[in-house]
Amino acid sequence: MTTTQPMSFKEGVAFELKLYGQKDKLKSLLSKRFGALSANLDARIEDAEVNDIDLWYDRLFDAKEIEEVFAESK
Repeated sequence: MTTTQPMSFKEGVAFELKLYGQKDKLKSLLSKRFGALSANLDARIEDAEVNDIDLWYDRLFDAKEIEEVFAESK
């Protein structure tokens, strides 16, 4: 069984900055591919966790419509 070490303040800040950058880049790529994002999608990205962001990046290049990127998992 593995245990996770709590993040230090410095590690937490670095993690949040990286996540912020990933969200910003995802929004940029989505806008280039599908046009301006709705306020709903923008807010959904801002509230997302790392796993969601990773999933949406994976779907981005295969999706024909933006709805496919954000579809609920089966």
